[in-house]
Amino acid sequence: MPPKRWGEGRAWGWRPLYEKKWERIHAVMLDMIMPDMSGGDTFDRLKEINPSVKVILSSGYDTNGRAEDIMNRGCDAFIQKPYNVKELSNKIGRSSDLIIRQLS
Repeated sequence: MPPKRWGEGRAWGWRPLYEKKWERIHAVMLDMIMPDMSGGDTFDRLKEINPSVKVILSSGYDTNGRAEDIMNRGCDAFIQKPYNVKELSNKIGRSSDLIIRQLS
């Protein structure tokens, strides 16, 4: 039986899309609360694979400083749920600007 890889389970599966396609993924929208892995753990794993990926963190809950902790570890933006299209567009726009500068 092959060894388990990080995040194996409902949220990521055996062959995670991100592991396979990380070079083509420049930004990720990440929820703080997920079934198998916390937002903080997922953020760390994403950055292990690709330190330059841009991450927008999102939550609808009071995160008791957890969001601030992830932001201090290099997360690019935070958006509080519920959010509207304009708020989301602004966060994506700022992240896109960072991606374009990085790729130039």
